Amino acid sequence: MTSPTAPDATILQKQAALAGHDLPPDRAASLAGDVAALARADRRLAAVDLGTAPASGPPWGRSDD
Repeated sequence: MTSPTAPDATILQKQAALAGHDLPPDRAASLAGDVAALARADRRLAAVDLGTAPASGPPWGRSDD
């Protein structure tokens, strides 16, 4: 599996424009690192195998206490 390319300022500006927002180049450049970190965290969370974990509560189930 190849690693996705981190978004740069140009990509962020295009995505903002598609959403109807004007994102100045300097602001896009300052956000690029944070957006890349969020994308990495999202990929790690998506890879977690929850198996039969319940939708709520502790992942090991409720205790008898």
